[in-house]
Amino acid sequence: MQAAPALRTIALIGKYHSLEVAESLRLLARYLRERGVGVLIEAETAQHVAAPTDDGLWLAASFEVIGAQADLAIVVGGDGTMLHAARCLARVGVPLVGVNQGGLVS
Repeated sequence: MQAAPALRTIALIGKYHSLEVAESLRLLARYLRERGVGVLIEAETAQHVAAPTDDGLWLAASFEVIGAQADLAIVVGGDGTMLHAARCLARVGVPLVGVNQGGLVS
């Protein structure tokens, strides 16, 4: 059995208006960086969740750059966030992993 290729660069994409998602993205980025994985964060996500203490934690990137450089994208948020990321990355074949932190509005 052949081993799966190592993930060198992982992109993070998240729901913009949630402190819980922002903290989850930071924790995940730190975890990945400690293991030698390069971390990209989708540019609009970065604008909304980045804090001054995040310097060097990740590089902001457009969906186009993510499509060209990421081996995997992790989407943190709800169904809408996942669907948006899937639409943007489907044509370039970047695999997505979803972490559902969305909420149902009644």
